Amino acid sequence: MRSSLKILWLFFLILFCALTVNPIYLGICFFCLLFLSLYFGINVKPALASAFVFSVPLLLMNLFFLHSGTHIIFSIPKTFEFMSMNIPIPLFGGNITWEAFVWSMIFMLLLICMFLLFTIFNAIVSFDEVLRQSPAHFCFSALLFSIAIRYVPTVFSDANSVMDSQKCRGLKFKSDGLVQNLKSRAGVFVPVLVNSLERSYNLSESIESRGYTRHRTNYYRKPWTLRDWIGLILLFSTFFSLLYFKYSGFLEFAEFSKVLDSTWQYNPYVAAIILILTLAVMI
Repeated sequence: MRSSLKILWLFFLILFCALTVNPIYLGICFFCLLFLSLYFGINVKPALASAFVFSVPLLLMNLFFLHSGTHIIFSIPKTFEFMSMNIPIPLFGGNITWEAFVWSMIFMLLLICMFLLFTIFNAIVSFDEVLRQSPAHFCFSALLFSIAIRYVPTVFSDANSVMDSQKCRGLKFKSDGLVQNLKSRAGVFVPVLVNSLERSYNLSESIESRGYTRHRTNYYRKPWTLRDWIGLILLFSTFFSLLYFKYSGFLEFAEFSKVLDSTWQYNPYVAAIILILTLAVMI
């Protein structure tokens, strides 16, 4: 599948995650993304760890700040007595309910799916391919953005090289005290700055020598193949199907106060659409 279709795939899956909070459909999407990570050989452990780190505080905040629902786990007093005075407990005071816990787990699953989705997209689509899909009148913005994005890892690579060369000369970067550590690392700043200025000068000369102008040209144009057309039709058909199911009410979830008293709605056609949309990138 060409990179433009992969960008559409990312957009449609983000839209799907924004359209529903039904845990059944989010669970299907989660397992499909795990299958894609295994299919492409992508290490998703850092993404899962990052999602867990970000979602646990949100889980606790929703659990202790949302007090709606009828299924009470335990209650936190809204006031406590101190020296014959009733001091209020803001935000935390109230009932801790199962409804708040279920909704917190749903949004935790949604966050994990988003982390997995962007991890897979970054692994199967390079940054150059994304910039190549930018419109012609945005060519200068795309160039500046690409230079800025590549600047950060390049600076870190230069800093590591300078530190390694200085370690070979006997300089110690790890010492007792914060001030001494800052002094030892200050010597890295000047070589990195000089390398950055020299690289920017070489980059400007390279752009000028290649005749970079306002009119963007392409070294080659990738033709549309039958596989690309099939992927495009598949993506848009599943997209319009999701919109239909959204406005038909199949993607809805129960109200907050009735989340445990109602049956979680499941539609096999919606599940099939999710499977097709998630696995379309394998074409």
